[in-house]
Amino acid sequence: MKIQLYARKQGENFPAFENVVFGGNAWIHVNDGLTLVGHGVLMDNDETDRFTTLIAAGIDYTLPNGLTLSGELATWEKRVNWVPNASGESISLGVKYQFGNQDLLFPDRSTIGNQFGTDLIPVF
Repeated sequence: MKIQLYARKQGENFPAFENVVFGGNAWIHVNDGLTLVGHGVLMDNDETDRFTTLIAAGIDYTLPNGLTLSGELATWEKRVNWVPNASGESISLGVKYQFGNQDLLFPDRSTIGNQFGTDLIPVF
């Protein structure tokens, strides 16, 4: 099992708790090819009074040739002044290939990357 927590803050004052994103990822390796993946994100933007949550679950299946197929189901909700404003579900399907020991060479295209951006800062 691998767990990653991350946070992002925008603004000039530090420390402050406005315009922040907190989240986490978890990977559970079932066997050599199958990995269960979970994501959770909470965003609080005081400037626009928006509060957004996103929860996603998916799988990664790595074929013997190194090609990884992935799928993810996500649900999200946006609140403005704590009143539900918008919500939805999404399905993400993908294929990736890792060359050698390098990390991904292309930007993150996951639901979280599309919703919140990819410049989140890992905590550990």
